[in-house]
Amino acid sequence: MLEAYLDIETTGLSRMYDAITVIGICLTDGSSHRMVQLVGEEVTRANLLEALEGVGVIYTYNGSGFDLPFICTSLGVDLTENFKHHDLMLDCWKNNLYGGFKAVEVQLGITRETKGVNGWEAVKLWWRYHIDNDQDALAMLLKYNEEDVMNLETLRERLSIGRNDLRYTEYTNMERRETEMAVLGNRRGGNPIVLNLGGSITNPRRVPFTEKMFEEGWLQDLIEDHPELLPIAEIEPAFAPVVSVGREVATPSGYIDNLLLSPQGYLTIVETKLWRNPEARREVVGQIIDYAKDVSHWAFAELESKVQGYNLQRYQSNLGILDSIRRIEDIDESEEQIIIDTISRNLRTGRFLLLVVGEGIRESVEEMADFLQQTPQLLFTLALVELQVYELGAKGNKPLLVIPQIVARTREITRAVVRVEGKAIESVKVEVDTEITPSVSPPKRFTLTEEDFFNTLRQRVDAEDVEFAHRIIEDAQALGCIIEWKQASFAVKLLDPGGSGQRLSLLVVYKNGHAELRELGSQLHSIGLPEQVAYDYAKESAKLFSECKVSEKYPGFWSRPVSLSELRQQYKEFVSVLQKTIDRIREASKG
Repeated sequence: MLEAYLDIETTGLSRMYDAITVIGICLTDGSSHRMVQLVGEEVTRANLLEALEGVGVIYTYNGSGFDLPFICTSLGVDLTENFKHHDLMLDCWKNNLYGGFKAVEVQLGITRETKGVNGWEAVKLWWRYHIDNDQDALAMLLKYNEEDVMNLETLRERLSIGRNDLRYTEYTNMERRETEMAVLGNRRGGNPIVLNLGGSITNPRRVPFTEKMFEEGWLQDLIEDHPELLPIAEIEPAFAPVVSVGREVATPSGYIDNLLLSPQGYLTIVETKLWRNPEARREVVGQIIDYAKDVSHWAFAELESKVQGYNLQRYQSNLGILDSIRRIEDIDESEEQIIIDTISRNLRTGRFLLLVVGEGIRESVEEMADFLQQTPQLLFTLALVELQVYELGAKGNKPLLVIPQIVARTREITRAVVRVEGKAIESVKVEVDTEITPSVSPPKRFTLTEEDFFNTLRQRVDAEDVEFAHRIIEDAQALGCIIEWKQASFAVKLLDPGGSGQRLSLLVVYKNGHAELRELGSQLHSIGLPEQVAYDYAKESAKLFSECKVSEKYPGFWSRPVSLSELRQQYKEFVSVLQKTIDRIREASKG
């Protein structure tokens, strides 16, 4: 059996919005080695499985948190189904070696020729190749990836891990596979059906939470093992994705059922309740609010200590907050202080997401809203999530279908997500919108994703550019555009005037202070409008910036990102080009 060392390069950290650029694999039988690198369009499911033919074990660093889930999302293949997987990061933790792979390399004296190149540089190298056909950039990226892969074997040797030592093989693979099938998103009502291969229909049995199998401990276990089942991104994108960092966390008010953390530094507090319990009607909301008040008095060091204690019990290694985040997303060392500062600020201001998760939530929500109106000590976002569970097989047999639902705008509840605004935990303004009435000029409200964007942007650019980013948003909306928020950027988009629902991308601004044009040409093509509009837009706007031109390979893209300061200096001219492009799109849609 062959052994494989695997590492991927991507355009970013998000499995939802970014893509794999390189998959590097070193195959060895113990005496000889063969290096395989799939690049760009070569990154396919078929090519990957072909490259891994004959492999018994795959070795990675943080592969269980980053590489393998990214591959699963992007290529639709769960490598843990057919291969044993050994995550060397967990062995490092066992030996008190923490940090990213490069930090561990330094601690163990492992060298590399591409010293100074990190994950963010790898992203920029890819775009230099992808947009400008820069072969030197590609060569450097492939060398960097090769050293990532080859150093995995060196790391394994330094840790003295034998071929049969698989103590840390990822143990949640089978459970996660079932959950990926089961999580179906938001539902407004009705019951699911199973359409069998022969055309027949099966009606799954709804499992009431009164049955013996369900205890609140069952819910806590489910959320701890599979926090991705919670529809957090639909409530506040800045809070997603999440990693579990606490279970039964002690506070003066009691024990927090589940504590979750996002790579951006946002905490989610989860209270699980089976609504058959007598206290669930009102006390659950007061309880979770008390937990949030307690957590808001923690300093970063106290949270770090609690996370280390949790991981020591669960993983037999006292990894801290940053290494916990690395279980789901790779983070550069340059980002570590920003994450720490964000967490500290959120603790200080009480900026949390509170989730009450259970079953049968609707009939008691109005009482909760009344209770919240009498409780002004809040600075949180609270959401009520119902879990519906169905048996797909015979009674008492798995698998189970778990459907999470955000309870909102039902007959009993106008809004189940309560927004609370204020400057301090002890003195805030509470607004519970149980009746929605039109407003001629509603006050400007920022989502937490916006706040995260601008908080990070302030650390990267000067105050003038931060203010300029706000102006871009306001001017874009005045032109009839919408703003679409992602975890690391916002995009100025125009809804297709023809009514297809397509959102046409006109400008993307990142929280590192850069802007670029994206896939407008392909979007226009998909709805039958002329791609030339996108090409002309890129050509005319690129002329405004020094050493910027239209990409040779992708005519609708700029050849390089443009900084906010550059865009600000040419903003009047850019808006003129933007307005002309919007007018052309609207005119073309009439034909």
